[in-house]
Amino acid sequence: MGMLTHARKVPGVTVLRGVAEALPFRDRTLDLVFFHLSLHHTRWEVALAEAVRVRRTGGRIELWTFGEAHHATSFLGAMFPEVADLDRARFPSPDRVAATLEASGLAVSTETVVESVERSVAFWEEGIRGRFVSTLQALDDARIDAALDAFRVRYPRPDEIIASTLTFERLVARD
Repeated sequence: MGMLTHARKVPGVTVLRGVAEALPFRDRTLDLVFFHLSLHHTRWEVALAEAVRVRRTGGRIELWTFGEAHHATSFLGAMFPEVADLDRARFPSPDRVAATLEASGLAVSTETVVESVERSVAFWEEGIRGRFVSTLQALDDARIDAALDAFRVRYPRPDEIIASTLTFERLVARD
């Protein structure tokens, strides 16, 4: 189910569709502007300028993204070494994002958040085949198939649980 469809079912939630580079809100009206693993899908400097524009005084801009700690250790990066390089090119560095927000007059706090994830082999295979991580969409079918063949050799039981970690960089900007 798409995010908009799901959000429309939540009582008290108003759903608007837009793009981060042209937010459909008046200046200084939002308490929170939140990006979760999405800034790299935008022209991020423009999206941050829009976030600053619509954030009210006293509100905050919060974003969760990936930085070098994640790129160097991700489970998918181990399966697909090219994914780490593609992500390094796609994701703006958290330091650059923080500097951009600070240049707008905001104070930025940062923290690294490590999340443990446990999923079955079948879950991983289905997700990879469906290219559930957008970077995988840059790989051709032959590359996906080759990696899944090697994955099945290493993890032959579909019900086996694989533990991995996600290393997020959390940035919070406020007055």
